[in-house]
Amino acid sequence: MKISDWLNDLTKGLKKAIQESEKRDRDLSDQITNHDDSILDKVKGVIFPSVKVSSNGKTYKVTVDNQGKVQAIQMDGGVPVTSNATIGTLYTDKAIYKPKDALTLTFSASDSGLVTLRVYDMASKVFETDINAKKGNNTFDWTIPDGDYKGYLFEVSAGNSEFIAVNVNNHVEYVPIMGFLGNFGPNIDKDQMNGIVKEMNRFHINYVQFYDWYDRDDTPLRIVDGKPEQNWIDFMKRPTSFNTVKNYIDVVHNYGMQAMFYNLIYGSQLGIPSSDDSNLNWTNPNLTKEMFLYKDKDLKEVAGENDQSFGGKLNITYMNVLNPAWQNYLTDQANVVYQNLPFDGWHVDQLGTLPNETYSSDGVHLNWWEWGDGYGGMLKTAKAKNPDKRLTINNADDIGTEKVMASNTVDFMYVEPWGGIGFSFKQLASYIRNSTQKYWKPMVIPSYVNKEKAETNNQTDGMVNDAAAFLCDAMEMSNGASHLEWGEHYLANEYFPNSNLKLRDSSKTIIMSYLDTFVEFLQILNGKWIDDPVTSSTHQLSTGFDKDKITTVYKRSGFGSIVSLVNMIGIAHDNWQDPQGTQVMPQVQSNIQLTIPVENTPSGVFLIKADESPAPQPINFTQNGNSISITVDKLSVWDLIYIKP
Repeated sequence: MKISDWLNDLTKGLKKAIQESEKRDRDLSDQITNHDDSILDKVKGVIFPSVKVSSNGKTYKVTVDNQGKVQAIQMDGGVPVTSNATIGTLYTDKAIYKPKDALTLTFSASDSGLVTLRVYDMASKVFETDINAKKGNNTFDWTIPDGDYKGYLFEVSAGNSEFIAVNVNNHVEYVPIMGFLGNFGPNIDKDQMNGIVKEMNRFHINYVQFYDWYDRDDTPLRIVDGKPEQNWIDFMKRPTSFNTVKNYIDVVHNYGMQAMFYNLIYGSQLGIPSSDDSNLNWTNPNLTKEMFLYKDKDLKEVAGENDQSFGGKLNITYMNVLNPAWQNYLTDQANVVYQNLPFDGWHVDQLGTLPNETYSSDGVHLNWWEWGDGYGGMLKTAKAKNPDKRLTINNADDIGTEKVMASNTVDFMYVEPWGGIGFSFKQLASYIRNSTQKYWKPMVIPSYVNKEKAETNNQTDGMVNDAAAFLCDAMEMSNGASHLEWGEHYLANEYFPNSNLKLRDSSKTIIMSYLDTFVEFLQILNGKWIDDPVTSSTHQLSTGFDKDKITTVYKRSGFGSIVSLVNMIGIAHDNWQDPQGTQVMPQVQSNIQLTIPVENTPSGVFLIKADESPAPQPINFTQNGNSISITVDKLSVWDLIYIKP
């Protein structure tokens, strides 16, 4: 068939499609399937401005996009007619992609009509197309270009604009954003699971911690009569279902996320043989004397804690993490988990410093996280047995970090900050910088905003303090660390199932924007810190998150430079945890004049107002030697200045 003949058939087909669509009030674009595929391949991506069809006095332009989809776009003279529809939240089908992967974007439109889709890479538009959207849900398929370590930004615009960032990396461990699941009861259906994980996906979560999913720390998945147990109660006596755990793993995998099972590195629960409760009365015959820690040198009593005093199923007994028998036993239990559930790895937990009165079976007292390989010994044993499985560990308050990092086994640093690191913004920001520069691994921080308020919900408004959440995120993300804060709910307490505090929908939208911005510019935010001073003739600046000043964080990589501005002016205090929820929003600042040292002449300077959207907006600048001068019109909490090379 000649192309001219095919175009004639196409025109006729489109006329018919338009007439039928108007009769049925449906989408004006239609796929023409009655053609020679080899000819269509030659015209994909080509616009035929001369091919026009008319129906009921309206004129349409024929296009064939890069996916081979034919569209009829209504025209007003030479200009496409754009819809005034409201665009809803954008979603992608995966949390992270690899170069050349297929991506499906989903969005809703309040009405049918033409919408514009644009894709940006580091503030440069790399793709644009018009889409005839239908009322309701719409999808758009896109093939990600070649090129690793990217943060694309999608925009869909009509009556409004909506954005979403896209994380592209061959190595998810380079760009970790962790979330959690903590409820595995038997009555959660797959639709509920998909709804929860879909929202986690919108927060760009690519690692999921399955918190408290297991039966006991020493036997996370019990095998009974050759088969995994199907139902048990967890650490806090909540009903747990094997099928729920398995189905959740499947849903997590559908979104391209890593499923990590949670388990303690040095815990066991010994059981109560005299109990009538089948969840409590079974004992583990495989635990030997040498595996335990003891309260005294005479080994009269094993060491542990009284978890039953606050509702725990059984008390945790401490095990000797340095003991080879315990290392082999616990990593064999991890094998049992992997043989029965398709987890991608093990998220190892520890409880911080153990009591001073803890002794090994040979009567020796040690700092168990520092002696020998520390926690790294267990991790190396686990990695040797399952080299293809991922490992992460909670170095709570920086305990054991050096030995862990020396083991070269973990995907990234995961650090739960407490008093040893410090509760001020300055202390945590300093820790992030110092540790990242020491180990050059990305960092995930489970920092529990409003911890005490979450424990006393009956005396509060039941809401997360917005200012505390925003400020903590801005401090961590501007320094290149991600905040573990989202799962089935906002995470405000170290007991992950605690859902006493809710995040306002408006706040959720802002945090989504923060995370879009974080993903969009991870290539730079994960870069090196620059100490060249940023100055202002109008405002007091700080580099240390000082109260009543604007903090600047200057980062640089081969992709360019970013200066983050975090507004600390007028806040109530400088405690990132804001335990009682008393933080207040910073006072909005205007007309901030800045002078920024640069290496070369920028090709452009862009302002990202993360509190509003992740969209980079070009701003004027003047250059004087090795510095540029700009004016930021308004700062709410977190702005970023992108200096494009």
